[in-house]
Amino acid sequence: MPINNSSKWLSILWILLCLACNDEASPGQDADIIDVADASHEDISEYDLVSSDMSDMDTFLADADVLVDMFPPEDMDMEQDLSEMMLPELTPPGGEATISHDPATPFLQFAPNLPLSELRRASLGRELFVADWTAAPGNRELLDGLGPLFVAQSCLSCHPSSGQAPTLTAGGGVGVGILFRLGVKDSGDTWSTEPTYGAQLQNLSFAGVPSEGVVRWSASEDSDSGLQHIDFKLENVSYGEPLEGTVLGPRRSPSLVGMGLLDAIDEDTIRAWEDPEDLDGDGISGRAHQVWDVESQSMKLGRFGWKAIHTTLKQQTAGALSEDMGLTSPVFPEPNCRASQTACLDAPSGGSPEVSHDSLESMSYFLLALGVPDREVFDEERLNGGRALFHQVGCAGCHRPSVTTGSEHTQAWLNHQTIWPYTDLLLHDMGENLADIQEGDAGPSEWRTPPLWSLRFIASQPDARFLHDGRARTVNEAILWHGGEASEAQQGYRELSEDERAQLIDFLMSI
Repeated sequence: MPINNSSKWLSILWILLCLACNDEASPGQDADIIDVADASHEDISEYDLVSSDMSDMDTFLADADVLVDMFPPEDMDMEQDLSEMMLPELTPPGGEATISHDPATPFLQFAPNLPLSELRRASLGRELFVADWTAAPGNRELLDGLGPLFVAQSCLSCHPSSGQAPTLTAGGGVGVGILFRLGVKDSGDTWSTEPTYGAQLQNLSFAGVPSEGVVRWSASEDSDSGLQHIDFKLENVSYGEPLEGTVLGPRRSPSLVGMGLLDAIDEDTIRAWEDPEDLDGDGISGRAHQVWDVESQSMKLGRFGWKAIHTTLKQQTAGALSEDMGLTSPVFPEPNCRASQTACLDAPSGGSPEVSHDSLESMSYFLLALGVPDREVFDEERLNGGRALFHQVGCAGCHRPSVTTGSEHTQAWLNHQTIWPYTDLLLHDMGENLADIQEGDAGPSEWRTPPLWSLRFIASQPDARFLHDGRARTVNEAILWHGGEASEAQQGYRELSEDERAQLIDFLMSI
């Protein structure tokens, strides 16, 4: 007997109500729910409609999406209204680590639940983070040893408190907000480190030591899409031409919001989100990045960086000190000079290592202690509508809205926090248009899903740029550049009306 449209939606709502009550039902009631499904539509029994844990709202929404697909509404607004009704209530984006909205200094404020006993360590880390380091020997022994090859003189240079550092500047120059990784691709598609310049270009140096080179950029606009293509070119190299097949990997400085909370997400939770073979058939096949952990001398889950190449905040910090500032540390005790760079090797040292164990621990703890700015909601109705569209077009397939941190982090105040970072921390193939170099086991077109919380502070900066290489001038352009696993979501976005697109972006500008 055919099911009319009203009956379809009544059946869907009945099943969703049964699912919502599942946690309190007795063991024998699961069969009753399946009976309801069987009675509603003969094909529903093919799907696992009984959520084993209703606290996993992503699973709940996925089940609901299946039902919507099976019973397509005659009026698309009905689907959007149902999505809005099913979405969980928004809670503070950083849990107890949420800070009040402050557009002046959104990125470098301590979490309000940071224990008073840890304030001194976090404060020392902040002083080291904002300080300008100098060449050795310097007047301040704690802060000398910079370079002699480097990208920035301080961490704050690349990660300012107000938002994004300059990236692509006028006249084809590049700012301190973007650096360049290097990779060499041979004829067999095998990648290796460039032997003369290493894994990253250092474009600055002190007198007497030649810098490695400079990068310039040029743009061309696609007449059909209106998207801007960026070409980067390495010029004025000081140590000979890089190997044939060398590719530049631009990396825009990432936001540091909520780093400790991301560190506190259980590894098992992240791995449960993997679907490398796309077994669920949604076109998304995210995978965790297994990388070499220097301290444990073993393979571990990477979760930090554009390609998730760092396993811990400590190693990410030590890596930046080495590659960006030319500072040695207990994690990376060797200077970042290559064998042919004799003037670099002969330069005075600021100590062995130049960043002590205690200083490195304090800097890492500072990142751990950073809070998450609260949402900025100007129009709640528009926020809810944009949020529904975010789910409807498929953005939430990779940018998972919410997760609860684990119970075993060494800093107990980070545990059991329900947060809204909009990431799964997995690698996804984003298509050839966004490909550059391989890092670790992450292929040229694979990128870790970047968190979206506090995106509005980046967007508010003059000449803001988006995506890993800054090619996108607006959030709209960044979405349109999505390909690969995100192709379906990108197409869904394209099919929205102009006002719906604006509504979705308004949502992104509020989270």
